Amino acid sequence: MKGLQRKQLGLVLGALLLTSSVLGADADLVMDASDTWAPERAAINKMAVRLAESLEEQKSANAGVDLTAIGKSYTADTLEPLNMKDFHLHDFTLGMPEPALIDESLRPALGGNKMGQVTGDFTTYTGDSGSFTIYTGPAYPATEGAKILRKEGLTYSYRPKSVTNIHITASDIETERGVSVGKSRGTVLFAYGAPQAMWRDLKKGTVSLIYSFDSRKIFVKNKQEFSVTVAKDNKVDTAVLNPDKNQPITHYLVFTLKDNKVNAIDMIDGQVWGQLRLPAVTPQYYQANHLTDEDFSLMGYRVNTPFVADQNEQWQQRGFLYGDEFIAYDDMLIGFDKHQTVARAMITKSTALTRRGISIGDSKYLLLYLYGMPSTIETDTGANGEPLMVYTYKNPDSAYSYLLFTVGETDNFIKSVMLSDRPNKDLSK
Repeated sequence: MKGLQRKQLGLVLGALLLTSSVLGADADLVMDASDTWAPERAAINKMAVRLAESLEEQKSANAGVDLTAIGKSYTADTLEPLNMKDFHLHDFTLGMPEPALIDESLRPALGGNKMGQVTGDFTTYTGDSGSFTIYTGPAYPATEGAKILRKEGLTYSYRPKSVTNIHITASDIETERGVSVGKSRGTVLFAYGAPQAMWRDLKKGTVSLIYSFDSRKIFVKNKQEFSVTVAKDNKVDTAVLNPDKNQPITHYLVFTLKDNKVNAIDMIDGQVWGQLRLPAVTPQYYQANHLTDEDFSLMGYRVNTPFVADQNEQWQQRGFLYGDEFIAYDDMLIGFDKHQTVARAMITKSTALTRRGISIGDSKYLLLYLYGMPSTIETDTGANGEPLMVYTYKNPDSAYSYLLFTVGETDNFIKSVMLSDRPNKDLSK
């Protein structure tokens, strides 16, 4: 993206208020030293060393950047997969009966001292720091008739007073991995890796990162995806199963973000997911250095598919870029050709995210942590003369689908994120 096209892009982004100061503010959301989580610093340090070693080695070989060395960097694949510990909060354990004596500090903070609000088979207790809900319906095991109904999905298989969901709104309560309200999106991603799903609420201006635990995954032997199993002597640990031995556990951990900061944390048991009227989730498990076609969708847009304007958002600008027409929304720019086919989708604000949770303003270390080795790395120059590096990830299932991350060579922050039908070197043509 050189010459006129690069300047044209700069003008478009400038019109969308993407000045360097805005990018700097977004970067602070992720890399603020006072907010940097210890494992995040460790990951950055390890990746920085590997990258420096790679570049130094290649200087003598005069052969460019060693992508293999970058691919061996410290990535999210080294994280322990979610387990039951991630759904434990002091004396509260999601899916397990509420103990008679709850931690004196946590119970008042989450549940207050008032009577709970009863809704059907559930009772919710609310306090200054959040809330928790317990099951107060028929006891398990029940009558034979109730068991038949249970098989039809009409009742729940909870023990009395089982904790079904926990809602946290205060910054002084941390998850097992040290994430609390107020932490940055980058902190969540470094702690838990790419989310298995996400959704956003346009009215509230929030984005939710969703992580899931399914006890059936203990049977999966894919070491890269699930490095820790929950089994002993070839027998399933009963701690990960519901009272009905034939029913596995599904838990969800949801981080709701506003302005790229954690606004609320929810732990939700799978049995009440539908009861809470939450959208159905099909988890996607992402691995660094292993991209699939699912990665090449940007906020619902895919290249080489018909462009349908978003009826929920008003477009703010339209024009031409790289020879194609585009429409710009609040945080996305969509380019389409004369056949009304999407040619590229571009993030213009950090409220829009890739499928793995990356956005502009993030560091290249978070990018490498979640995505691993790029297909290519190219040098480039910004409209203001700033030296840039373009990290390109090619869709393995398509010859015309690329993810392009433009990174500042000096500050190491992502300046643009684009899903394109062409690689960077062909965009000026």
